[in-house]
Amino acid sequence: MIGVSMATANAIVAPTGSKQPMLGTNPLSIAIPAYGKEPFILDMATSVVANGKIKLAAKEGHEIPAGWGMDENGVVTTDPNKVKFLMPFGDYKGYGVSLAIEMLSSVLAMANNSRNAGSFWKPGDGNVQGTGFFVGAINPGAIMDPEEFAKGVAAVIDEMKAAEKADGIDEVLVAGEPEQRKYEKAIREGVYVSDVVIEELKSLADEAGIPFDVAV
Repeated sequence: MIGVSMATANAIVAPTGSKQPMLGTNPLSIAIPAYGKEPFILDMATSVVANGKIKLAAKEGHEIPAGWGMDENGVVTTDPNKVKFLMPFGDYKGYGVSLAIEMLSSVLAMANNSRNAGSFWKPGDGNVQGTGFFVGAINPGAIMDPEEFAKGVAAVIDEMKAAEKADGIDEVLVAGEPEQRKYEKAIREGVYVSDVVIEELKSLADEAGIPFDVAV
């Protein structure tokens, strides 16, 4: 099957031309089977960057690239602590994609829209996220031979991989490849977690009375 999944999130992204957060990072994921290969997997936020990367930069005490977020006055900032809202990817194009996701995942799903959704970052105290989802599956076999479809997808991927590389580029990648390689490396070598995050987890464990024994 071809899988399609999308969701709303609490408002933290401003529409193009606005400085008021109205949309969530409203992620989109599309998975397509490819013959003899890992499936093509597009998994992305519709903001320039996921909010978690802003939060992590603030915790680790380093700047973020210009273009990730803006301050309360709508001015681009590289200080993660000053970010009040994020920006949609691709300007008005990302805004349009995010808005379409909003309509399918809140109105059609009869769930909270981004303006009414509770924050992922504020647990407890009666916070209810109430976010909505749109999940779909498309059966290629209803249209054509599913194996031929998967072979066609694999051929498209091969064409992208064989595209002429720009100067200084070693390899042309397709969506899902970097994440698959990170996954395989993590299975072999483990997952890197920064010291500041480990300390935060230890603090939470102490607060909850849970043993925490992790070598740093």
